[in-house]
Amino acid sequence: MGKFLSSQDSRFFLSEGDLHIVNLGYNDFSKSDLTPIHSPRLQGYYTLHYVISGKGTLTFGGNTYAVGADSLFFLPPNEPILYYPDPTDPWEYVWFSFNGDQAARYGNLMGFSEQAPVRTAPFPQAIRSCLERLFLSLGSTDDYYLVLSAFYEVVHRCRQAIQPRSMESAKEIVDANFTSNSFSIEKLCQTLYISHSHLCRQFKAAYGVSVKQYLITRRLEHAKHLLAGGNLPVKTVALSCGFNDELHFMKTFKSATGMTALAYRHQSQ
Repeated sequence: MGKFLSSQDSRFFLSEGDLHIVNLGYNDFSKSDLTPIHSPRLQGYYTLHYVISGKGTLTFGGNTYAVGADSLFFLPPNEPILYYPDPTDPWEYVWFSFNGDQAARYGNLMGFSEQAPVRTAPFPQAIRSCLERLFLSLGSTDDYYLVLSAFYEVVHRCRQAIQPRSMESAKEIVDANFTSNSFSIEKLCQTLYISHSHLCRQFKAAYGVSVKQYLITRRLEHAKHLLAGGNLPVKTVALSCGFNDELHFMKTFKSATGMTALAYRHQSQ
């Protein structure tokens, strides 16, 4: 496999917001003009590395990791870190340095933590192609947005591969938002970056019930609580449980319980 680039490259940027890229770079440690650092150091920003080829060693949080090609590692600021290439097969990598109010959250979104700073890159060919296009396109006044776009592409690819956590997240999102009239299965899919069919299969496999039925059940449980505990109009109960109209709520409630909402209220009280 040929080298990613023919020479070293490094770019610096300044921006604002919940995340801003400070630095983008490419290193090939098989080049003689690069000297590995073998002493721990601190950095004032987050970094995300994608290892293209070769291998190296990362020491972080009291643990040492062997990092090879098609791996990613994510490092926080102001923590002692040490990483260096293997002397017999030195690595070649691209890195993003960034800061911002939500910078740490992006690491979590990609599946990293202090206990797991290294992971195998999902869809490595797609990530490599994205980064190759990025470096070939650099040189215009809009470089920053090209870099930001490539960074989010890597985030997106990592999110696509986090399936077990996606189902746990799906349930948590339903539990937190089922009373909202604007919440839907389609919006849940958009939030998790997965297809409707995939969500339905995985959710039922994880919890034994379809995600649609789970959403309806949560809404009806809340409706029963409101009906039994007061005298709110049925329309108000319906809207407070995430239903968009009273008629739909009444049909769904009677289908699930065998009685009307008013009959349930009388029986409960």
